[in-house]
Amino acid sequence: MKKSKKRKKNPKKKIYDEIIDVEDDDEDIEYDPKMTLVMHGVPLSYNIDNVMRTFQYYGDVKSLHTTTNIDSTYTVTVVPNEWNENIAVVQREIFSNGYDKVAGYKVTKE
Repeated sequence: MKKSKKRKKNPKKKIYDEIIDVEDDDEDIEYDPKMTLVMHGVPLSYNIDNVMRTFQYYGDVKSLHTTTNIDSTYTVTVVPNEWNENIAVVQREIFSNGYDKVAGYKVTKE
């Protein structure tokens, strides 16, 4: 006598798209438009123009100051004319953790 095995049908999983209404309210974004940032451990081979382009995404950069370190890296101080709202995420990380990673390098506030 053969036993017949009945397959249990797996119920189909239903996927629902969740729609979230997001209000466009720029007043909720908090950031310091004048905070000076410091990028640490940048290799000497890394082009300073790349540093400038990276930070231009976050706002209008007034100047960059570099300091050469003993370990063949340099530290870049980024002075803004004014940051835009894109910098808010970086600043939140700095206030929470003491630093953030930008372009793979550690960034702190001055």
